[in-house]
Amino acid sequence: MIVVAITIGFSVLLGVGTGIGILVLYEGIDTIWEYIPRQLGFSGKHPAYILALTTSGGLVVGLCRRYLGDYPKLFKESLHEFKETGQFDYKHLPQGLLIASASLLMGASLGLEVALMALAGGMVTWFSLWLREYVGRCCPELLDRSEKHWPPSLAQILLVLGGVVGGIAFMLLARHVFIGSYLGETDYSWHWQDLVLVVPVSALAAVGGQLFTAIRDFFQTHTMFTQKRPVLSSLLGGVVLGLLAALFPIIRFSGQHEMAHLFQTAYSTGTMTFLLIGLAKIATSSVLLGTGWKGGPFLPLMFGGAAIGLATMNVIPGLSPVAAGAAGMTAITIVLLENPILAAGLGLALAQMFDLTGVIVVAALVSFAVMHLINIIKTRRIPAYL
Repeated sequence: MIVVAITIGFSVLLGVGTGIGILVLYEGIDTIWEYIPRQLGFSGKHPAYILALTTSGGLVVGLCRRYLGDYPKLFKESLHEFKETGQFDYKHLPQGLLIASASLLMGASLGLEVALMALAGGMVTWFSLWLREYVGRCCPELLDRSEKHWPPSLAQILLVLGGVVGGIAFMLLARHVFIGSYLGETDYSWHWQDLVLVVPVSALAAVGGQLFTAIRDFFQTHTMFTQKRPVLSSLLGGVVLGLLAALFPIIRFSGQHEMAHLFQTAYSTGTMTFLLIGLAKIATSSVLLGTGWKGGPFLPLMFGGAAIGLATMNVIPGLSPVAAGAAGMTAITIVLLENPILAAGLGLALAQMFDLTGVIVVAALVSFAVMHLINIIKTRRIPAYL
């Protein structure tokens, strides 16, 4: 029972601490981008202010990478390390949280998922090691005698229990940040023709995802520049962010809350504007990841996909903006998830509209097919029957 009590206590503390951290981060963003410029008598969307903040942000991120290390690792790198070792990095957790927070505070077009995974994964790894050592001293009969590790059944029970308790504690504090449809207050009624109309939308969004991959891979193939010149590379990322955000301020931040604005202005924003916003968001997030800024790609890509989807609304007669945006939002995630079931599940979870189920499933399947076709063309392994 003492092991269960300690696990519950730690999970509550971790959930509450993470929730408070998210609230503090959002308060800091609001202070830097809204309160301070308002007190000084100008808008936080002023191009000069945006460029000044993002450039200084690039300098801060670069200096942190130079003297503290390049942490936290990218999303895929962290998952790969976990699969290989069964652990997340906890030794560099303070450095990782500092650099990720600096990136997000300075308007990075990136999401929270990397910081959340670094914090939760690192703390859970540390706690697991500490608890195993503690139990080994006071309750050794609970451990596997041959290898001194947790029996699989006990480890799974503790993991599920801790996850549920910690998740509830976290959501009680930060629920307004994550709960609710990412499409905003929109209405949609399902129609059969939408299943056909979203096919070209999904294909276009899939191509947008490939653009993200191409830019990201370009920087990854020039790792000598990004790793040997951390200050210069992160500064470059800040300048790119500042220039594009000066043109389209809405591309700042993760896009989680800005996405609802896209749907609210669906009928008042032109096709080319939506397309440029989507491409700017995709390009910015990939450049930032390639130049050492820290954050996650999921929400920015979904924002970019939604913008690309909305750009097609006036081109495809009869296409609903909700269906177009949801299809684009879902289709573009295939480039990261590489699985249509996961992409459809994520799209439905964020849209929270049952009527969009068919549209989202079609979008995921079409994007998955387009991604494989592009990969075949890239590798020049085109089957004879094509």
